[in-house]
Parts: sequence; C-alpha cells; structure tokens
Amino acid sequence: MSSRLTRFITSLTGGRPPPLQGPPASASVASATASGRPTVVSDSHRRQSPLLHTPLTVQPEGFNWQSMAEQAKPAAAYAKDNENVLIGRLSNGLTVASMDRIGTGCTVGVVIKAGPRFQAGFTKGVSHLVEKMSFGSTRAYPNREHLLSEIEQCGGIFDTQSSKDATIYAMSANPLHLDRLVSALAQVVYRARYDSDEVVAAREKVRFDWEAMEMSASPEPILTDLLYSAAYQANTLGFPKFCPLDNVDSIDRSEVLRYLATYYRPERMILCGIGVPHQPLMQAAESYFADQPDWLAGSAGAAAQQPDNSVAQYTGGEARVEKAHSQMHAALQLPELIHIGLGLESCSLSDEGFVASCVLNMMMGGGGSFSAGGPGKGMYTRLFTRVLNRHYWVNSAQASNQAYADSGLFAIQASAPPQQCRDLCKVIVRELHAMTDRLPHDQVQRAKKQLQSMLLMNLEMRPVVFEDVGRQILSSGERKPPQYWTEQIEQIEERHLRDFAKRMLLSRPSYVAYGPQLNLAPDYSQVLEWMADSGAAKSAASSVYSRIK
Repeated sequence: MSSRLTRFITSLTGGRPPPLQGPPASASVASATASGRPTVVSDSHRRQSPLLHTPLTVQPEGFNWQSMAEQAKPAAAYAKDNENVLIGRLSNGLTVASMDRIGTGCTVGVVIKAGPRFQAGFTKGVSHLVEKMSFGSTRAYPNREHLLSEIEQCGGIFDTQSSKDATIYAMSANPLHLDRLVSALAQVVYRARYDSDEVVAAREKVRFDWEAMEMSASPEPILTDLLYSAAYQANTLGFPKFCPLDNVDSIDRSEVLRYLATYYRPERMILCGIGVPHQPLMQAAESYFADQPDWLAGSAGAAAQQPDNSVAQYTGGEARVEKAHSQMHAALQLPELIHIGLGLESCSLSDEGFVASCVLNMMMGGGGSFSAGGPGKGMYTRLFTRVLNRHYWVNSAQASNQAYADSGLFAIQASAPPQQCRDLCKVIVRELHAMTDRLPHDQVQRAKKQLQSMLLMNLEMRPVVFEDVGRQILSSGERKPPQYWTEQIEQIEERHLRDFAKRMLLSRPSYVAYGPQLNLAPDYSQVLEWMADSGAAKSAASSVYSRIK
C-alpha cells in the first residue's frame, strides 16, 4: 500500500494492481497440433466415445462424493470464513495470530512495536541501522548466505520494512515448510548476532540510501521525514526515520543491542501467519519463540532501558533544507524544482473522525503532472481538477493522511519551479481552506467508492492482508474485517468531512521547503498569515489565477 485505511487503511490505498488471472476455462477445449492449428473435439467423435456421453456410475476407490458435497460452500461463505482471525498468546507474552485463507502460498512474519518514534534516549537513526542489518548472521546461520539458502529451499522470499511505530519481518513461501519458516524467523528476530562488521556494513547501506534519495527526481521520503520533524518537534513521531549522516559513525554495536533489549521483546511482538492453520502455527511458535531473545540475557539484558511510552505531542513549525540539484538532474535535464509540504494535525486510529479523514484524503487525491488516467488513478480528485489542471507550472500535488495510536498528520506535498513557489503555497493554503466549503455530492460519493474499492482490491493480496492483520492487532488488540470498514465509509456524509476539515484547521500548520533557491519560498510567518485568515487565503490564491489568464 513500500506503507499505505491508517496505516492499515491508508497504506492499503496504494493502487496496487490485482493479481494476474489464468486463461479462461474455454481455453482447454482446443489443443495445438503439429501444424499449429487447433484440434477441436467434434460432435461425431463425442458420439463415438462412450466416455463422453456415458455417466459415471461407479465411485472411484478412495473418493467420497458425500464428503466433497459437504465441504462445498458458496463463495460468500468462503470469504466470511477467510476473514476470521484466530489469536493466541505464549507464556512469555508473544501474540500469535493466523488467518487460514484459500491459496497455495503463505506469508509468515513478525510485527514489532519498535521503530523511529521509539528513539528517545538513543542516538537518532539507530532503528534505521537495525533495519539494514536484518536477515544477517544468526546463532544457527554463520552468515547471510546460509540464511538465504535456507529460505530459498522453502521457495520463499523475504522483506523487512519499518514505519514510524512498527518494524516488520516477513517471508512468503510454500505453507508445507511452515516449521522451517518459523524457525528461520526466530533466528532473525531472536538470535541475530549483529556483529561489529555488520554494523560497519549497515553504515555504508545508510549512506547509500541517502545518496539514492538525494539523486532521485522525487525526494518524497526526505520531505516526509522533514514534515514530521516540523510537526512533532523533538518528540516521538518527529524522530527521523532515516539515520542523519552526522550520526552514522556514532552508533556502535553496544547501542544497537541496548535498543534491541529495550524494544525487541516478546510482549511487543506479534507472530502472524496468513494462509496457515492456527494450531500448527501455535506449535511452531512454542518450539522457537517460547523463550527470550539473546539480548535479554546477561550484560545486554542489564543494558535495557525503560521503553518510551510517551504520547505524541503535535507542535507544528517549520523545516527548510537548501539543496542544490545533483549532477544526475543536470545530466537527465530534469526541471529545477522546490518541494514544499504543508501539514495539519489529523487524528489517531481510535478517533471518531478517523474514517472521515481517510475519505477526505481520497477526495483531495492528487499526483504528478505526468500521471496517466484510467480507473482508480484519481484524475477527478480535487488536487487534480483544481490545482494540476489549472496551473501548468505545478509539477506535483499530492495529499496524504497517516494515523497512529495517539495522533495523525494530514498533509499536502507539492512541487514547482522556484519562481512559482510563493504562488504554489497560496494555492495549497486555499485548497486546505476550501475543504470546509460545500463539497459536491458526486465528489464525496466518488471518494467513498474509490476508497472502498482500493481497500478491497488491495486485500486480495496475501502480503497486504498480513500487514493489515499485524498492524491492527498491534494497535488495538483485534482485527476488524473489511466489511466493518466499508460500512463505516458508507456512513460518511459531506458534513463529517467539512467538520473534520474545520477541526484540522485549528491546529498550528507544519511547513517544510526543500530544494534550491529557498530565498524565493515564503517564510513561516507568511504561511501563518495565510492559514489564519481563510478569506485572505482565498483572495491570495484567486490573484494567482487572475495573473495567469
């Protein structure tokens, strides 16, 4: 949904394509001949063959037709059964969740309540290094190659990703190898060695990440991190996701182990399996996850500190980073752009306005100036029709909404040439205020249907279901099925969206600017003036329209 209804709904609206379908059943009627022409079973041949018109009266040995009939269920019944999530817990506090979906594969992984927001008392960026050292050497596997060989023998693939409040280790493979998969996961999550040479290698990976992001034509990850640092200054969600380059060399193995001992604990973990029965998963968990991780023993355990459970404090504010375009931009003749972000405090996952915030985010939509059309592409969203389609100089404008256990951030990120940066800010401020005006019924309905369809289409993919189940249980202790969310979305009316927009506009704005010639970008005091007066904001934006006619 790369993170995209909550985190678990918003991350599911990433527009991922549906799985490829197989050939139609009619394809089996014909078969290719040596000449390349199809051979079709004719009526005369069908009459000559007794097997094609004589009913089968003898039941094959070992085949129970009655049992097959009893097991047969309509598709709706299968869908309902497959949304049932079974939850268990080990004596050490680790939670085990499973959903036995139909299919030939499974996804098994561990979701941990650890990530960038939990870096209080640590060198900022330690969670980034831990992520880069995942699937390395362990107690049972002397190096990464041995571990990868074990996973490949199960026909598996693996991935590690982190967000502000969660770190996920996952594998997808054949469910026949469930025991081996859980054993390998336990080695990765419980028995990793995190040697000093792996810390050195992780530092180089972090530097490479920064180089790649800074050379990218769209520095969205950097801009998002800056936006959170301005919105939650020096606390929780404002801590950086990407390790600052100044901190890379100061993070050593002892600090990594101290971070693991503090947050990589069984009571903060969920072992989740999609496509596997619950009892075998529980048995495997008892075999490999019933004890404590290596770093909770001896000196490492003594180094653990009290986990940070502080509530996110939204502050609002400004962050500016002057960054000249790289040589890659010049070589590819990419346009020189300033990237801005303007955010407001949204709501938490448990807030009554959460679903309204997701619908509002979908209605605002947006994208880039070169986005292709088509179903679900958002070409009728407000940022497309009111910003990108009206102003040729706007390169991109995209709304986002991220919700967490205690707060959330609604933002619009946009880019334009430096000379139009002030005008771009005025237009974005106008669009934020316009959310409180009368919203056309067709726009509200379109946004609701689009959100519902994207939610359901994304949940057709097993890895997305895995992340959805894990994140929901991690945040609320339960997993609400898709039907619950589609019904909640259907109940949203225009007044809910306008009321939520008015509520957000009461918060202090968060403003970031990134790129060259930032002297042409408005300062924070100017943005505050525009945000404080809706009439002035609309008037300022209207003047932009009149100048370009």
